[in-house]
Amino acid sequence: MVENPFSCESCSDNDAVFWVYERYEAADGVGAVEEEAPLCRECIEGVGPNHLEKAYANYEFRIDPVAEAFGMSTVRRSDEDSREE
Repeated sequence: MVENPFSCESCSDNDAVFWVYERYEAADGVGAVEEEAPLCRECIEGVGPNHLEKAYANYEFRIDPVAEAFGMSTVRRSDEDSREE
């Protein structure tokens, strides 16, 4: 079994089970802001978009499972590997 390395950002008492991701337009209108937060099952309830007023063509809101919380490993994309070098 793969160990879950993430704790809930809201309560920090539990392991994170989901990643909440939101990308919206920066306040100055130039570029984007990206926010990610790992959350547990209890803290995910009622979570939704926080910045709809800053939505733009590439706005994104999603909730993804933390792979390690379900006994799997996170698969890294090849473009993530090239950014770290």
